[in-house]
Amino acid sequence: MNISFDFDETLKKHESLQDLAKHLIKTAQEVYILTARSKDDDNQDLYDLADSIRLRRANILFADKPEFKWHYIMFKDIDLHFENNLATVKEINNNVPNSPAVCVGLNTQLSDADK
Repeated sequence: MNISFDFDETLKKHESLQDLAKHLIKTAQEVYILTARSKDDDNQDLYDLADSIRLRRANILFADKPEFKWHYIMFKDIDLHFENNLATVKEINNNVPNSPAVCVGLNTQLSDADK
């Protein structure tokens, strides 16, 4: 099973999701961090967390923008994605219906276009 986690406001903020990611990695599941950040950003906090859960650096995906996340989910054949942004969850679920995204955390506001 291929599972991905948003980083900021999701994996970074929720220790329970970090524990889940560690467990999935230990049970030989393919785990990714899928972030809207750019590879050119200061990503030391991301790398530190990835190291702490024993995630390979090759499994960090930089989408550069939230609206590009669904492309990575389709390309990497992700089975389940954890995300804090409801608009991104809707975009993923609309474009890749066989790879559900679930909303975790507090950012459940929709943009006017998504209402």
